[in-house]
Amino acid sequence: MERDAYFIVKQVENTMNRYDMLIGCNRVIVALSGGADSVCLLSILRYLADRCRIQIEAAHVNHHLRAEASDQDERFVRDLCEKWKIPLTVKDADIKQVCMERKISMEEAGRDVRYAFFDELTHEKPDARIATAHNRNDNAETLIMHFLRGAGVDGMAGIPYTRGKIIRPILDLTREQVEKYNRLMSLEYVTDETNQENVVTRNRIRNQLLPQLVQEYNPNLVQTLAQSSEFVRADRCYLEQAADQMMKKALVEKDDKKAVFHRDEILNAGFAICIRVLKNTFAQWNLKVFPEFGWYWTVWSAIQRGSAKQIWYHNQIAVQVEEGCVRVLCGKPEKETNHFSCELKRDQFVWVEPLCRNVWMGTAKRSEENGFYFDADKVSGPVLIRSRRPGDFFYPLGLGGRKKVKDYFIDRKIPLEKRNQVPIICCGAGIMQVGNHIDSRFCISDDTKNILMIKF
Repeated sequence: MERDAYFIVKQVENTMNRYDMLIGCNRVIVALSGGADSVCLLSILRYLADRCRIQIEAAHVNHHLRAEASDQDERFVRDLCEKWKIPLTVKDADIKQVCMERKISMEEAGRDVRYAFFDELTHEKPDARIATAHNRNDNAETLIMHFLRGAGVDGMAGIPYTRGKIIRPILDLTREQVEKYNRLMSLEYVTDETNQENVVTRNRIRNQLLPQLVQEYNPNLVQTLAQSSEFVRADRCYLEQAADQMMKKALVEKDDKKAVFHRDEILNAGFAICIRVLKNTFAQWNLKVFPEFGWYWTVWSAIQRGSAKQIWYHNQIAVQVEEGCVRVLCGKPEKETNHFSCELKRDQFVWVEPLCRNVWMGTAKRSEENGFYFDADKVSGPVLIRSRRPGDFFYPLGLGGRKKVKDYFIDRKIPLEKRNQVPIICCGAGIMQVGNHIDSRFCISDDTKNILMIKF
């Protein structure tokens, strides 16, 4: 083995030792797609097998998404494992069928099938670990994608080195190092041509955005993001430990539909730990829910006040604060209703559960954008956002005269089942807005002195 190749192998060995990837492990099963990364990983682990006292196996999933190309990948993997005398397990999967049955994307379906397969293998072989070939560039792409979509500490911690029985030995190698190792070792591999198609988000980040950022802003961006994720991962570890301790200390009772915590314990722990306790509770119920920050802040405000009715999120989870306890509920409300009403507060966000969004009300200047504007001097009494009520009417701007809300919905061809979901903003002087249509009595003019803005 050439000196440069040996240094790469040694780097991988150091990564495995640093994160205790092989503790209690006698067997490593490499997730082998046949691509450059997985072939590199298999080669390195094969070289380290005797030194690490582990047996090496491989596993391959044929997704059958690329017709003959998928079968060619499988043949390549079979030939490679036969050449290197490595035991191989192959799984056939109809990813398109999984997509239709679960109504999820191809990418998500493929991931679910692969990891379910890995779980089967580790269940059959408890002493095994599954090694996936994620590298440092994959981590950078993931961080950028999470940032663009919006993420907290968990998302910005990046790809974990270990997760259960999953290990990622080459996560500290860049894609350039992988390619260099394969070249030095004269390794052949297959190339998935769909990786060059800039259709899915990850491919556009890999092929367009990340190279541009590296070229124009930071030539060491991949390493920089890796270091940043290490810091975030350390913070997440602390939060997890603190949240685990808090859950044990604050928990009063828990079953598969309800968890009750002492309010004072949660309050003293702070907002960050409160979020983590709620997230961990949802995870223990195997719920895939991702509330917005505004929902968590509404819950925290209720905990600070010491009382609140059920604060629902998408009719799946709710938090109730009463009698010194914080109750977290799982399931749909016992009494479902399509009607809602919520009072808006000046200069603050208010979470409106039926709309699943925050609504802001405050003063504004004429130059501000992205909101609805009203003559503040014509607005009286509390301002509500609510669903329709019998007898509602308003004076829609530009339509001339008074109109019943019911007739307005009919004219706009809004389906009957969706009419209770159209927000109506009103005050003591009448309805100010229906949906996106402002009432002419409250619209601003050249004579307007004070402007009230409401934005969703």
